[in-house]
Amino acid sequence: LGILFLHFILILAKTNFSGQEAMASLMQVFSFSLPLLALFFVLIVIFGFVWLAANDFIMPAMYKDKSSFLKAYRVVGPIIMANKLEILVYCLIKAALGICIMICSTLIVCLVILALVLPILILAVLLYGIYLVLPKVYQMIFVVVSLVITLPVIFSIFTLTAWCLNLPFAVFIRTFSLKFMGRIEPKYNLFKYS
Repeated sequence: LGILFLHFILILAKTNFSGQEAMASLMQVFSFSLPLLALFFVLIVIFGFVWLAANDFIMPAMYKDKSSFLKAYRVVGPIIMANKLEILVYCLIKAALGICIMICSTLIVCLVILALVLPILILAVLLYGIYLVLPKVYQMIFVVVSLVITLPVIFSIFTLTAWCLNLPFAVFIRTFSLKFMGRIEPKYNLFKYS
């Protein structure tokens, strides 16, 4: 995708971003890139399904049967083929849930940033007050030490807070896949064995 975008930019730059020639060149690139974009989309869907099958169906079978990937694949493959429609609906629901979770996660991260603004401002005012009181000789050293200490601490607090607030989403998605696997094949209901 990046190469195609760069190609668009180079064509526009070559034709000075105007005229019929630029439009014709762009249409040629677009007609050439459309099949490539379709192929890219198909590959993404195939990769996504393979990852979903491995993560949501084969891994629980590996855990339950204490087997290798290939043995679990041989067991889960027929289960997937026997429940094609349910698996398709599951994939669509999981994609929709993923979109909702991304939106909620973004909102949570924004709220965490807003919640951390006030303590950061208070800390900045305190550090600035100390900076003003210090003699000129020590001011630059104080700035460097303050930045070296406070920036990693603030980043760590932000990151840990965001991770902890997003943890229920990860647990829900994992539990959702395990419950679904247990529903289509009761042998792999991992919750009744715990």
